[in-house]
Amino acid sequence: MKKITFLLLTFLITNYSFAQISYTDIADTSLEATGPNWDPEGIDFNNDGTLDIDTFDGVNFTLFDPTFTFESRIWATGDINGGWDEAQPIAANTTIDVSGNYQSFGDASMNQWGAGTIFPLNQDAYLAFEINLSGITHYAWVRVMWNGANFIYKDYAYNTTPNAAINAGQTTLAIEEYSNTINVSYYPNPSRDVISIKTNQTIEEAYLIDILGKTTVLNINNNSVNISVVPNGVYFLYVKSAKNTAIKKIIKI
Repeated sequence: MKKITFLLLTFLITNYSFAQISYTDIADTSLEATGPNWDPEGIDFNNDGTLDIDTFDGVNFTLFDPTFTFESRIWATGDINGGWDEAQPIAANTTIDVSGNYQSFGDASMNQWGAGTIFPLNQDAYLAFEINLSGITHYAWVRVMWNGANFIYKDYAYNTTPNAAINAGQTTLAIEEYSNTINVSYYPNPSRDVISIKTNQTIEEAYLIDILGKTTVLNINNNSVNISVVPNGVYFLYVKSAKNTAIKKIIKI
């Protein structure tokens, strides 16, 4: 497997913009159980060594994480009264965000639980996911092809910005897709611990994002955040009010 992370970082004198999608290209392959214990294969979106979704036979997904405390969700039809989760093929460029038709009952099927697949033959299609990474929601896609006998998995990507949309097949973001919409200032920067966020809006969410896309949730206290929990280095501080967002490069010393 080769890991490709596309970074697009633009720094302007008075304003900062940030966008990042983590994209992974894999050898075209089916994903089926391996080893004597029916060990699953699957997708590890953020490359942390833990599968975010897994499949035992190439067509049926498990959506819960190893602790069984959170279930990822897949764009699907069906509910507890009929069909359960039946994954839908998503067309290229379909926007994957909170408005998607996500289902999650612990697992999902790509062949209508043995009734036959609705995926096109020998054509690329996409699976859309709402995934949990360290307790934070991200949106993601996986490209597959049904060859008449197996599903072939080709590549996948997710938006490293929490709760931000991604289009099926998208591997980079344009600058204008993520620009600051809150007028804020941060001090001190560099900082060892507490950073105060000066703004006329109430900050409701705050995250640190490192250059590899790893996200750390920060507690907010009177529009201040404590970054002492992370190693020294360069980060992007993402803050969100009720309707607006901003990202700033900061340095932890």
